[in-house]
Amino acid sequence: MYKIVFIDMDGTLLKDDKSISNENKRAIKAATQKGVKIVLCTGRPIDGIKHHLSDLNLIANDQYSVTCTGANVQNNTEDKIIFQSPFNSKDLEYLYNMAEDLNLDLCFYNNGMYSVYKNNLYGKLESVANNTKYEITEFKNLVKRNNILKVNLINENSDVLEHYVHHFGFDMSPYNNFKFRNTYDKNLLLGDSLPQYFYENFSVLKTCTYTFEVLSKNTNKGTGVKKLCQYLDIPTKEVICIGDSPNDLDMLKCAGLPVAMGNASDEIKHAASYVTLTNEENGVANVLEKFVL
Repeated sequence: MYKIVFIDMDGTLLKDDKSISNENKRAIKAATQKGVKIVLCTGRPIDGIKHHLSDLNLIANDQYSVTCTGANVQNNTEDKIIFQSPFNSKDLEYLYNMAEDLNLDLCFYNNGMYSVYKNNLYGKLESVANNTKYEITEFKNLVKRNNILKVNLINENSDVLEHYVHHFGFDMSPYNNFKFRNTYDKNLLLGDSLPQYFYENFSVLKTCTYTFEVLSKNTNKGTGVKKLCQYLDIPTKEVICIGDSPNDLDMLKCAGLPVAMGNASDEIKHAASYVTLTNEENGVANVLEKFVL
């Protein structure tokens, strides 16, 4: 019997319009009523998924989420941290110096705040999308904090506008006059353009054309899955993980039943024991009905 199901959000639980289908809601409700834990596992911070947790009736002391791509695990009432994997000051200083050398931007996420030391549109839009605060502060203030969970390395250009229109339906008119940097090299986030040290000493995920998501070394969604299962004393064989994209691969490796969405990348499908329907076809509900209910 499976006791816990970890579900990615974008491209998995969410439809392309970012909504949760009634079929998925019904299946999740039935699973929780049966005593099975349903855990959203996402790159977003907890503030960015509160409305989905509420929609699924998962706001409770004994319900949990894995956020910030595994760097944060907590209960959904936000009064108990199970695990966090923050950056140390040495790593933050390395990222700062690398970004300055390459004329790239950085956006830092700590508990409930997107922070930048140079105004960038990505950080501002992420704060809006995830219902969090946004601040511009000096880098020395960021280094003093011990709770930076995620950093985005950004090659900011007009693609940012197109991304947020496409994925979130944002009205971009307030940002049309945003001044991007004068010089833009489209090759800066391609291939081996960044130092080997960067790849060897951080967990690095390419999330779209203009940004890398950076976590402390050996931190990923699989880390979050393992930490929560250890806390709840749930063995691997009783775990289902469902995902669609490369950043879900580590969590699928932690599952007794790794599941790929029908719209998943080939890499994820090859790692899965079962391929469900697409996110537009209620693939999550299909998994729960077949293996849990």
